[in-house]
Amino acid sequence: MKINIEVEIDPSEVAATTELFALLRQLSDKVSHRNLRKLFKGIVLRLGDPANYDSVASDLRAIVQQEESAGNLQFAAAELYESLADITLGSDASSRPDGVVPYLLVIPVYVSAQ
Repeated sequence: MKINIEVEIDPSEVAATTELFALLRQLSDKVSHRNLRKLFKGIVLRLGDPANYDSVASDLRAIVQQEESAGNLQFAAAELYESLADITLGSDASSRPDGVVPYLLVIPVYVSAQ
């Protein structure tokens, strides 16, 4: 039997989603994220507001730890890198009023995932 469940997640729903995926992984070892890059990008973009630094770090750590326990750490690291590259080097990077410096705070999370 094969069951596909599609979940749209806002970055504000990371904690609940982490619990959901943990539960799903208890039922099956074949749980995967199809759009992890989009989720990472939404979370990282919250760094534009300094008030979000702690929650962004917490959310990223939770996802990386979850992916590590599922054996998907390299995939998660690659998706985090691609989302960070898109934000800091993409075509709209120069139009960001806060520049790209706040988003570079994600680099230690990426390095620890390697």
